[in-house]
Amino acid sequence: MPQFVFSKWQVVPGDPLDADAFIPVLKRVPINFIARDFTIKTRKRKGLSDEPTLKKYVDIETWHKLESTGLFS
Repeated sequence: MPQFVFSKWQVVPGDPLDADAFIPVLKRVPINFIARDFTIKTRKRKGLSDEPTLKKYVDIETWHKLESTGLFS
């Protein structure tokens, strides 16, 4: 049986859905915003212009439950 091991993969620091993250144009990105930087650059390269939001990835009922908890404004 073959087995695949992702030995060189790491979790990217930061939140890719953080809209308040500051991404400098011609400078190195702060370590807390690397995930957001990867997300934005990948979406631009693929021609996707919309901002990624959690609302796009969950169904309406789940979104309303999350909204009612007060986690999102």
